[in-house]
Amino acid sequence: MLGIVGASVVIVGVSPKSLSADSAATMANTRVYIDGETGRNFSHTIELGETEPIESPFSGLRTAYAAEACYWKKCPDGVWKAKKQPT
Repeated sequence: MLGIVGASVVIVGVSPKSLSADSAATMANTRVYIDGETGRNFSHTIELGETEPIESPFSGLRTAYAAEACYWKKCPDGVWKAKKQPT
């Protein structure tokens, strides 16, 4: 009986989180783009068949390309070091 109650608590606790999380496909398709005209960046979820450059919400032109994630930082002493979270 105690096992059933414990399993119910775990299922109830996990279900809302897993239901509210984005799917793996949505997370993989959401990318940061940079508008070549304005230099501003924005997040965009790519759609099936969409090609670059995409339309920028800032300029209204197809001048936005996917940004490259940077995993390096320059320390005050001038040495470059790797970082875990990209910018």
